[in-house]
Amino acid sequence: MVQNKIMRPILLFILVLLTCPVSMLGQDIHFSQAGTTPLIYNPALTGNFYGSWRFAHSFRSQWNAIGQPYNTLSLSFDKSINVGRKKIYAGIALLDDKSGVIGLHKSGLMLSGAYQFLMRNSILRLGVQAGIFNLGYNLNGATVPGQYDHSIGGFNPDLPYNEPNLGESKLYPDLNLGALYKVLLGKYNTEIGVAVFHVNQPNYSFYGADSIKLDMTYKTHFTIKFPVGEKLNIQPAAYFISMAHANNLLIGSDVLLDVPPNKNRLHALYAGAYLRTGFDRNTDAIIAVLGAKLFQFNIGISYDLNISQLQKAPQIQGAFELSLTYTGMGKQINPATIPCFRQ
Repeated sequence: MVQNKIMRPILLFILVLLTCPVSMLGQDIHFSQAGTTPLIYNPALTGNFYGSWRFAHSFRSQWNAIGQPYNTLSLSFDKSINVGRKKIYAGIALLDDKSGVIGLHKSGLMLSGAYQFLMRNSILRLGVQAGIFNLGYNLNGATVPGQYDHSIGGFNPDLPYNEPNLGESKLYPDLNLGALYKVLLGKYNTEIGVAVFHVNQPNYSFYGADSIKLDMTYKTHFTIKFPVGEKLNIQPAAYFISMAHANNLLIGSDVLLDVPPNKNRLHALYAGAYLRTGFDRNTDAIIAVLGAKLFQFNIGISYDLNISQLQKAPQIQGAFELSLTYTGMGKQINPATIPCFRQ
């Protein structure tokens, strides 16, 4: 009987991995600590926490060793709102991403909403997200083929680009949809989420009326949290992103240790190990995570150890990431995560 209870969530975990979509040109913003950026992963995760309101911040910096670093910042706030006798969940997320020598810059503001249906021992949540993004770049310090100067035998940045239709910024709307199913299987808190991003397939071409549609992105995640002792919990997780012919699989587990009551209000410590890989592609990195739940803060730090073919250029160096989440309890507790689903 005990063996069946253990095998059931494991088989479900494998099933979700096997059914992740694998045939969906570019990739969306992503973080190694995927669980700390819920609003940019699935709109249905809006309000999905135990508390009254939540503020989350994540910062990621990578590839410092091979030129201009790639920096990504995420800020979000979400809470529950009473509408008559009903309760809805609303949130706002800000994103900022800079990459490469020309400073390719993507920033956006997204508004999220979610609603949930309570069942006997499970929860179904549906979410929608809409917003606007600005995509831009800065050619200062960069050269293009039209700037090749035969008189000096090299590129001359003072020459014109000779690209009259080339713009340096692009504004476009974005629409995302998501669903989340949470179920209690014995002592196993199980969560399965699916989301579709860029449903409206916006045009993000820099060339005026030319239409280059942003492909829809499919995101799937799966987590299980279960006890292995009085104070110890294990939480395996998988996050999968698929866009056009690119995909990204983050798979691993956290180990959480509950700390006895103390005057410093340190509630738990956790450590994790993850692998970033994918289907029909090279494995990118091994990721180490450390964190603590202190007072009402969740603080996490991670490092991506580059093991891909690119490791020779950055000398194995990868990405550094820092996350900070604060959950306010308030007077009314958010029932989105009933006691059996406490984070």
